Amino acid sequence: MKKAGIISVYYQNSNYGGQLQSFALPYALRRLGIDAEQICFNRHTYEMQARIARLFSGSFPQKIKALSSIVFHTFEPAIYHVKDLSVQNSLQTRINVFKQFEKQIPHSKSIVDKDTIGSIVDKYDIFICGSDVIWNAGIEPYISALGFVPESKHKIAYAPSLGTSDLPLGWYERYKKYINRLDAISVREESIAECLQSYMPDTKVYCVADPTLLLSDDEWGQFCKPQDMQEDKYILCYLLGDSIEQRRRAIELSRTLDLKLLTFPYITNNHFRKCDYNFGDIQNFSADSFDFISLIKNADLVVTDSFHAVVFSSIFHIPFIALDRTNGNQTKMGGRVRNFLELTELKHQLGTLKDDSWTYILDKIDYSKLDLKLSSIRNMSFNYLKESI
Repeated sequence: MKKAGIISVYYQNSNYGGQLQSFALPYALRRLGIDAEQICFNRHTYEMQARIARLFSGSFPQKIKALSSIVFHTFEPAIYHVKDLSVQNSLQTRINVFKQFEKQIPHSKSIVDKDTIGSIVDKYDIFICGSDVIWNAGIEPYISALGFVPESKHKIAYAPSLGTSDLPLGWYERYKKYINRLDAISVREESIAECLQSYMPDTKVYCVADPTLLLSDDEWGQFCKPQDMQEDKYILCYLLGDSIEQRRRAIELSRTLDLKLLTFPYITNNHFRKCDYNFGDIQNFSADSFDFISLIKNADLVVTDSFHAVVFSSIFHIPFIALDRTNGNQTKMGGRVRNFLELTELKHQLGTLKDDSWTYILDKIDYSKLDLKLSSIRNMSFNYLKESI
């Protein structure tokens, strides 16, 4: 059996979507007869180096942003203890749960960084970059586009993302010498596939599904676990953005529908945020990634700005309202959410603060039609894997 090593953001990832996609791709590859595992690549050292580089070479706004990021991450422990005294134990519980779940995902025994990653090339027959947001400034192209892998080794990209809907200025120049070495290329966003195709007319660039969509509802269902809320009726509200108004509207909706409101406070980076303080009838800090999808499967409604919460709501036939994600004064719907809703013809599931009520969005999903769409997306993506591996 051939062995594949995957480069993604698996290592020390405290995010439900990140962990679930890291679990899904090796699982799907095993169905194709490939023994696959995530490579434990420590990206955090490079992230700080990249911030320092932007401090000296970026534009003035980039320098200010880089300086703020350096200060925050340097003094993060102090900030954490000052701001999170009331929830510190709960957050530590969640961090520990993420660490435990990480061990369930097939992964390499050794932890490598930029300087030592070359030591593992003989261990694998195939290298895969993806999925998740790895083709951005967080991981340098030499790693994320498999520049460290010799020409003699088979190399493919499966659904890497830039985290944007178009190519940033200068991106292709930084990546081209690495992605041109790949034996097959796919990305997660259709708009990025189109942009890359214009730069690489002689190479077919595919748009494929996030790895979580490679598994059916029955396959994911076997990993779901009984929950304390099994008999309760509730709205699962999973917001990564910081909009207080969205939270107020979610509370209002739960009262209108007479449903409890289940929330996951401080889930973004597991740090205190004022917008999450006392938000929700039931605040969850102990769910691992399989608990998370179990809670979605048992929910009466999901309100979210998360791509993966939308995906699992769709897989399990749970009504959902997708929202714009807000951070500070910026409001943006992620390209992957928009792309998914367009592919599945579910754009009517978007809710905005301009709406008088979100109740009009409910009960509009044709699940028979949705299942056909998901099956088509899954089959197309599996075909890419079969042909490229």
